[in-house]
Formats: sequence, C-alpha cells, structure tokens
Amino acid sequence: MLRVAAEKWGESDAMVEFLELSMAEQTDHEMLRRFYSECLVPAFPDPDERESLENIQKYLWLKQRGELGANNYHVLVVLDGDAVVAGSVSAYLEKPSAGAIEYLFVNPEQRGKGLATHLLEATEHTLAADAESARRAIELIIAEIQDPFRTPRSGAAFDPFKRAAIWHRWGYRVMDFPYVQRALTPQQATVDTLLLITRTFSAEFEQSIPPDRVLTVLHEYLRWVMQIPVPREEPTFAAMAEHLSGVDGPIPLIALSDYVSDDASKGSAK
Repeated sequence: MLRVAAEKWGESDAMVEFLELSMAEQTDHEMLRRFYSECLVPAFPDPDERESLENIQKYLWLKQRGELGANNYHVLVVLDGDAVVAGSVSAYLEKPSAGAIEYLFVNPEQRGKGLATHLLEATEHTLAADAESARRAIELIIAEIQDPFRTPRSGAAFDPFKRAAIWHRWGYRVMDFPYVQRALTPQQATVDTLLLITRTFSAEFEQSIPPDRVLTVLHEYLRWVMQIPVPREEPTFAAMAEHLSGVDGPIPLIALSDYVSDDASKGSAK
C-alpha cells in the first residue's frame, strides 16, 4: 500500500490515512476485500451499478504488470484507525488526457465533515499526476451519478438530489446526451438511469465539448479499463457513438443546479 496522505480529522488529534492499493502485498489484497464489502457494496446497493471485486482485482493486476501503458488505475482507501471509512476508484486515460471517477463514497457515519471533498481532491490530484507523468495536462474528469429524476429515492443509498447538489458544488456539470452504462459483466444489466458528468480544466471546454472528444473518452475507457478490445462492437457504445456522430454541434454542459431544479423539463440529458 502507498500512503498518499494523512490528515487530522474531527475534533480529536486522530489521523485519517489515504492509502493507494496495489497487488504488490498480501495486505493490499485483504484491504481491498474489506474496502469492497464494508464500503463499496453498501454505497452501491444496485448490483448492476457495481463493479465486481474480481474485476477490480483484474484491473489492479494489469496495472501491476505494466499492461495499461500510459493509462492508469487507482483504488484509494481512507482509514480512520483500523476502520475503512471512505474510498474512490478512478482511472487515467492517456489518449484524451482525461480522468474517470468510477466510485467515490464516504460511510454514512463519516458524512458531513468534509471528508468527501478531501477524498475528491486526492483523487483528482492523483489523476493530474498521471497526466503530468505522460507529459500532458489533464483536460477533463468524468464521473457517473444517478439521475435524480429516474432514480427512486427509496432505492438509493444516498438521496440522488443531494448527491447532485454536492457534485455541483465540486464544479461538475452534466454532459447533455443520452448516456448508458454498459453491462459490467454478462450476468449484469445495462443501466440507463445515470448521468455522465464532467469537470473540465481546459478553456476549450468552458461551455461544451465536441462530440468526437466525448466519444474518444468513452472509447478509451472501455478499451483500457473494461478491457474491451474493439469498443465499437459493444452494443451500448455503438449506440452512443451513432448518436454522437449525428449531433449537430458540440455537446452542451448543463449546470447540475439547473438540471435538478424544480422544473424537471430542464433535465434534458434523457
């Protein structure tokens, strides 16, 4: 495990540790299993939205063996003493110089203290460091969140409207096109109730993103992280590619505050 950072937390002098997991040591294997069962599964109760432990292990092994090239994959875990209290899973995609945050969550008893913001900052810093190592500047970071208008509050581990408000404060916006998450395994289903959101770092993407750039990010994510050799043969990607190729003009970026306003008609990424 790599110690990324340590910070004082709460009203005591106790330190929370930010660790990056690998497959180099047996302790990493054990910590990954704890992270998955104690944090990731409760945070993502819908099995179709949740990557399997086996797949996460596989991606870390690919990284360990140097098979990701200039791309990268990260599992950050936050420890409060011996307790796993938060974590994130993310990837760097070298060709579009983009980051992808797959999961970012904090256990319920640790929420409301700013830990999620610190975890996001650590995750973004890690992705920016990947870009620097590739002699690039990171241009954007994408993430998925539940669409509040298509996700019942009763079935969510965290209120999707509150989650959207948090990501809005963090500077993320909705990519205005019909995004669908491919099935993560043959036993899982596709998920069409998610929004693809992004934080951009280039003046070129101040208001919108060219559809070919969006397509490149999605293509490289499927190719390097999900290990799909020919993404265009994957039906979900092919459908999004067909849509994006027919778009007249760039893909607008919608403020999440506008998307989740009381007027549901403003949520146009459907």
